Parts: sequence; structure tokens; C-alpha cells
Amino acid sequence: MSLTLLQSTILFGGIHGIILAFILLADRRLTHKTAVSYLSAFVGVFSLLMLRNIAEMTEFSVKFSFLFTLSSALVPLLGPSLYLFVVRMVKQTSARNHLEYYHFLPAAGYLLFLVIAGLGFDIVDRTQLKNYPTLMIFVSVLQAVILLLLFAYIICSTHLLYQAKQTAKNYYAGNEQVSLKFLFILLSVIAIITLIWLIFFSADIELFKQARSQQALELFWLSISLSIFILGYYCLLHPQLFNLVIPKTSESYLHKDEQQLIAQQQALVALMEQEKPYLDPQLNLQQLAEKLAMKPKELTYIINHRLNRTFYELINQYRIEQIKRRLQQPQSAREKLEIIAYESGIKSSSTFNRLFKQYVNMSPKEYRAQFS
Repeated sequence: MSLTLLQSTILFGGIHGIILAFILLADRRLTHKTAVSYLSAFVGVFSLLMLRNIAEMTEFSVKFSFLFTLSSALVPLLGPSLYLFVVRMVKQTSARNHLEYYHFLPAAGYLLFLVIAGLGFDIVDRTQLKNYPTLMIFVSVLQAVILLLLFAYIICSTHLLYQAKQTAKNYYAGNEQVSLKFLFILLSVIAIITLIWLIFFSADIELFKQARSQQALELFWLSISLSIFILGYYCLLHPQLFNLVIPKTSESYLHKDEQQLIAQQQALVALMEQEKPYLDPQLNLQQLAEKLAMKPKELTYIINHRLNRTFYELINQYRIEQIKRRLQQPQSAREKLEIIAYESGIKSSSTFNRLFKQYVNMSPKEYRAQFS
């Protein structure tokens, strides 16, 4: 069996991806092991699919045609493993929920169907489906349903992340939401890959299969191989991605006495102006609530319903005001903007520039130039 350089690269990528899946499982730095297990499953399944498509280009698929056909049941595993990974990342729970296993029933059902079809119709090769037009249509419908399920899982995962992002704004004031951005990017890449698979390769649906360029197919799987590398190694190099806590949505405190709410609001404003806790880049809702001797849910209600802001907006507005005061001073002309931002509680220069322009409608340099 001879392989081209491109095919050998994809083969190496598939094997490496499987090894990477086990490395992710074994890495103790990655907390929330249940989420990691689903991520490992996703990486492993994608890697097996790469090996499967290399087999399709060689004599292996002919020698082991029935086994090769059964491997089609790997595709329905992608959606559930991705979705459950996102669920575990957002909810941050480690206990297994037996209901999660129901997500894998379509893959089990499809595998059972392939076995029955293979034994009942004596089909050991996908090309033999052409001899059974009705069965080919039925298989194509099943494949289309599997594709729709994958898109549904991507949409549900995106919606879940959006809700988590909105909730996180009431807990974090820095760039801790990088975990969510990473997940949004991951879902976007998977959606693009799936669309390319559908548009250019008919998503391997039997009824719509068309002649396709071998080189184009190899380049497609090579891009997937690179995506798996980036995904896996990014997680290994940034274990903090698995440490983000997404708090539950706070309950209403409308039943509280108005005078008590006013007193809590005044205490918050006084603390922010006198002690300036926002200068701490790591400040979160829990820490601020402890300084005020309040429950996090109470503080969230005060910020949301009395000040009409999220925690993220409140803290960063104070930080921007602090930066503006610094920039108005003549000696600031000799200071680096990044240092001023960091000392005001903003660690990231890109976040600093974005927030400053959002609140002041001009860049930090333009604002400082007015006072020089």
C-alpha cells in the first residue's frame, strides 16, 4: 500500500489525534474531568474519521469493506460529544447524568441498522447499495437526519454559550470569559467544516454522492487534521480554560425593603469610590460581595436593577474613569498606556482599547493628547 505525502500527513494526523485524546484524558491540570472526557471523545472520533477516509483511498476499504461500512456510525457521535462537552464546561458539574447517554442512541441505532442491512441484504460494500434503490433512499434519509442532528447540536451549543456569556457578565469583570470565546470559535470552525462537507462533498449522503476530486478531499481532511491539532494543544497549553465558573442566574429581591436596598446601593457606591476594589484585575462578584457583607445574589440584584448595569459594565466603567483621571495628568505622557491600564485593573491591552473607545468614543492616545 503506497500513500502520497498528503495522505501520509493525514494518516499521521489521525494517529496523532487519537494519542492526543488519551493525553487530554490523562492531564491532571485539566479540571472537570467529565467535560474533558467528552472533548477527548470528540477529538478521538474526528481522528478515527480521518483514518477511515484514508482507508477509503486505499485497498483497506476493499479488504475490510463491511467493517469500513460500520464505521459510518462514528459520524452521529460528533454532535452529542461536542454538545455535552459544552454543557459540562458551562454547568461545571462532574457527576454523571445517565440521561446524557440518550444522546448517543441515534449512533447506536444507526450502527444496528447497518449490521441488519449488511446481514439481511448481504451488503458488505456501500457500492452494493445501488442494487437496492429503496434501501439507498432510506440510508440517504438517515444520513440526512444525522447531518441535521449535527447542525442542531451546534445551534443548541451556541445558544447555551450565549446564555452563559450573558450570565458571566454578572460575575466577571476581566477577560476570564476567554473560555467562552474559545468555545464560540470552536463551534464556528466545526460549523464551517460541516458546511464545506455538505456543499462540496454532499456530506457523504449516498443518494447525492457525486464525483469529487481526490486532491480536494485530501485537502479537506488535512484541514480537519490541523483543526484537531490546534484544538487539542490549545487545551493542553491553556488548562485554565477548564477553571471558569459560570454562576447560576440570581433570583429576584423585589420583596426587600426599599430602605435596605437604598442602603446597600449607597454602600456599594461608597466602597467603589473610597477603596477602589476595581483596581484588582482579578476582582469578581464573590469577592466584592464579601467586602460588602452581602450575598452575591443580593449584590447582583443591586447592580442589575438599581444601577441598571451588569457587574462587567459597572467595574469596567469605574476602571475607565480611573484611566481618564490618570491620562488627564501631565506626567502621564511619560507612562505607557498598557501600564496605566494594568494599574487600573485591566490586564489586556486589546480589552483596554476596546473598552476605552466604547465608553469615551475615542482612543486612549487621542484622549491623552487633549491634555498634553
